[in-house]
Order: sequence, then C-alpha cells, then structure tokens
Amino acid sequence: MAIVLQALSARLGLASGLDLAQACRARFSKPAAITLWLVAEAAIAATDLAEIIGTAIGLQLLFGMPLAVGIAVTLLDTFVVLAFERAGFRKIELFVVSLLGLIAFPSPLSSPWRMSILAKSRAASSRHGSCSTIRGCFISASA
Repeated sequence: MAIVLQALSARLGLASGLDLAQACRARFSKPAAITLWLVAEAAIAATDLAEIIGTAIGLQLLFGMPLAVGIAVTLLDTFVVLAFERAGFRKIELFVVSLLGLIAFPSPLSSPWRMSILAKSRAASSRHGSCSTIRGCFISASA
C-alpha cells in the first residue's frame, strides 16, 4: 500500500508541481486538511512503532536479547542515523553499508561468540531430548 501511495504522490508532483500535503491543503477545506494531517501523523507513528517492535523481536530471536534492551538498541541506532544526517547523506550511506557489511561478512571475532551460542543450544537440546525453545531447536545428523 505504501508503494502505491508513493507512486501516486510522485505522479501528482510531476503533474501539478505540488506534494501531497500541498495538494490536500489546496483542494480540501481547512478542517478536512487538518483531519487528514492528523490521520497521516497517526499512521506514521503506527508504522514507526511497528518497526521498532519488529526489530526488538528480531533481536530477541537472534540473540536472546530482552525486548526492552532491543527497543533501546533500536532507538539508539535511530538516533545515530539522525546524527549522521547533519554530516551529509553520504555519511548515512556509509554507516548503513557498514552495518550491512557486518551482517554479510561477519568478522573473525564474532565467530567464537556464535560458536558458543551454537554449543549451548546443542547441549540444551541433547539434555532435554526435545525442543522446548526456538533457540534450542535444530535437526541433528544423528537423529
């Protein structure tokens, strides 16, 4: 849905020279324009909240991080990106690409940490004999 709205807003901008907010203000009455603005702000807040909670859940599933800590990490990351905004768009791009590089090409220092997590999950799985948590679930070659 967001892609459709972006495409329609781009077409509106190319055809009229106005962005969506300017076109709504020019076309609708003042109370209707204010209502549309408030609804748009609520939608923006809802999508941002969903992204923050989704990231916190992902960090919990990947690393066992508590949700509150995951939310704090996500908020800190957001403020770091906003701080880079003052330095220019290229700095933001460099920061995001470096984060993607950490994911795509993990450093040798992270491998022992990952191996310790794998060893703990294998030990927990062999003790219990069944999967009681997602982190302890995997298929072994001997099964």
